[in-house]
Amino acid sequence: MRLVTCRYGGRVRVGRINDAAITLLPREAGATMLDVIEHGPEHWARIAQLSGETVALTAVELCAPIPQPRKNIMAIGWNYRAHAHESATAHGNTASIPEAPVVFTKNVTSVTGPRDDIPLDTEVTTQFDWE
Repeated sequence: MRLVTCRYGGRVRVGRINDAAITLLPREAGATMLDVIEHGPEHWARIAQLSGETVALTAVELCAPIPQPRKNIMAIGWNYRAHAHESATAHGNTASIPEAPVVFTKNVTSVTGPRDDIPLDTEVTTQFDWE
């Protein structure tokens, strides 16, 4: 099951992706993705069976999966060989696989949806990565 947070009809909703459509889940599933996660595996099994209004994927605006996380997001960089190679060659370098995980955090204020603009302040940074 693939879940999304999306905006439809002026409201932010949790939905379940079905091919090129989204089933908008009723409020009982959870008002936010955090609600859904907190309810746990038994609840998730029930969500898989819930019905709701189904709309085309193109009819919704996809949001960040968890638009307002409670804490910083922990991330791992260069977590597989192809990514390390891609990242290095994009900057004209040769790929070297790190010996230890590259761990970093993202502040909760940095969360954006898949098509949101990402502001760039050239007084703060001159290097910008599309990821």
